[in-house]
Amino acid sequence: RRREERLQNVPIAVSVLSGETISNTGAFNVNRLQTLQPSLQFYSSNPRNSAINIRGLGAPFGLTNDGIEQGVGLYIDQVYIGRVGASTFDFVDIDRVEVLRGPQGTLYGKNTTAGAVNITTKKPNLSSPEATFEVSTGNYGLFQLKASASAPIAEDKLGVRVSTSVTKRGGSIYDTAIDKNLQKQDNFSVRGQLLWQATPNLDFN
Repeated sequence: RRREERLQNVPIAVSVLSGETISNTGAFNVNRLQTLQPSLQFYSSNPRNSAINIRGLGAPFGLTNDGIEQGVGLYIDQVYIGRVGASTFDFVDIDRVEVLRGPQGTLYGKNTTAGAVNITTKKPNLSSPEATFEVSTGNYGLFQLKASASAPIAEDKLGVRVSTSVTKRGGSIYDTAIDKNLQKQDNFSVRGQLLWQATPNLDFN
């Protein structure tokens, strides 16, 4: 209902994952969320040919059609992302992820006939500077870097936050015909936010 309330009082089937839970479990993208949300399915052979399904409903994988909207809406900070390929990027500075199961047309429009994935990022800090830095390594030459910084420009009124993420990994499947490893990862993203708290009850982000 687009207002702050207890999860037990929300009259829909919804699951909420905090940023801390996502970080501790290594669920650094929508694909990894499947291990925490059994009703969520994510399929992707490349960013353009990707699909998010909830309860088995959404969009057929492998039938890319840029003229057909997804059955599961993807929202980042309440902004609808019209192309599901944006969901293949890594999470950084995430406050929470909400998975809303079932039709959400009343509040989220016709793009949510099967449900919605609502991602909320951390807002800029208006009181004091802060910074985080994380490096991870793994098999197949995995290297992941996440960094973010936030600082107030005008205390209690204006703040800025910049976040970046880099993920590189070698291919996990070796194709003998072309002598090349397939399924490599090479992601890079940058996000900037400017928060203006015009009044105690009005924010522009």
